[in-house]
Amino acid sequence: MSAMELGGRIKIIQRITVVVFFLWDAVSAYGGLGLTIAYDNSPYMEGVTADWGFSCLVTAGRKKILFDTGKDGTILFSNASKLKIDLKAINAIVISHLHEDHTGGLFPVLGIQSNATVFLPEAMPEMQQQFQALGIKNLIVEKPMQIGKGLFLTGSMGKGIREQALIINTPPGLIIIAGCSHPGIINIISRSKELLHRPVYLVIGGFHSMPGTTEGMFKIIQQFKSLGVGKVGPAHCTDEKVKAFFKAAYGKNYITMGAGKILNFSVGKK
Repeated sequence: MSAMELGGRIKIIQRITVVVFFLWDAVSAYGGLGLTIAYDNSPYMEGVTADWGFSCLVTAGRKKILFDTGKDGTILFSNASKLKIDLKAINAIVISHLHEDHTGGLFPVLGIQSNATVFLPEAMPEMQQQFQALGIKNLIVEKPMQIGKGLFLTGSMGKGIREQALIINTPPGLIIIAGCSHPGIINIISRSKELLHRPVYLVIGGFHSMPGTTEGMFKIIQQFKSLGVGKVGPAHCTDEKVKAFFKAAYGKNYITMGAGKILNFSVGKK
């Protein structure tokens, strides 16, 4: 092989980015997994305030991740208190996208837990200045990333609004948590499957920009089924008519969401 040919091969290799994930499942790794909807448009538990926005606490052993922070810090703190969520114990905060209804409680939470690492899908100069002033560690997530045993981020997606989703690897399959799904919920599910090569057990969160026609909704639901999505829990920005379509299609595998909803998964549970 000539020096020129060898140099060309080296350049090709250097262009290849290999992402290696360690596929421990979160349930077994941490002895259990819990999801608590702390903020949502709809109420689920009596006494918890519903408001436009989304936030979900992921509890995996001592690992506590707050996915989005709702629109109003006061409401988030009130709901957290009623749900017995200790926001001071948060290890990490994942922001799906930089809209107010997902970031409103971010700095109030950081005000009481400045040790949490914040994962963002894109940079904003004003926000970066605030992080720097508070000494907050933050990471801009451009590519897929593993943030814990069985816990992954899709990386930033979308050509307009940059958004990321959280993926949790569990024994029966992947749990995908989406904020608003601006890049398209089908695209988010597809990327999650491509990254981890596992079936999709459950998809929850906002299913934004759904088709406005019955024919279009049937097509979307068929795509969910074709991708092997076992259960669905549409929330936040998902239109009530869209929720009705999913409920009719998924029956007992449809999970009603809302502020105060708690889902627990234990080792060996299917």
